[in-house]
Amino acid sequence: MDARQIGLNILFYLKEQNKSQVDLANGLGASKQVVNKIIKGKKAIKTEELVAISSFLNVSVEELINGENTVEEKELEAVHLYGKIESHETADFILSLVSNLSIMEEELASHGLLK
Repeated sequence: MDARQIGLNILFYLKEQNKSQVDLANGLGASKQVVNKIIKGKKAIKTEELVAISSFLNVSVEELINGENTVEEKELEAVHLYGKIESHETADFILSLVSNLSIMEEELASHGLLK
């Protein structure tokens, strides 16, 4: 099991479902720091945590383990910052801002407005 790829897959599904790390932490009954470490691949994920996360995200455990979803580097940087930000509201705002910027860049690029 590649902990980093599992973390990327979790982050991908959170983003796809417009859910935050705090939502996941609340759903698991865990701290946001634990969830952040799992997403960053810095904490070995227990089987029961993996099952709970797959249930929360409504995806199979296999998708979390074997999926090869990608997340933009900017979003990963925001995840690294996320664990250091004390205010949940501020952290969620930063993640949503980074996500929205990525979407806007894609839209601009599709119209040839970005180089």
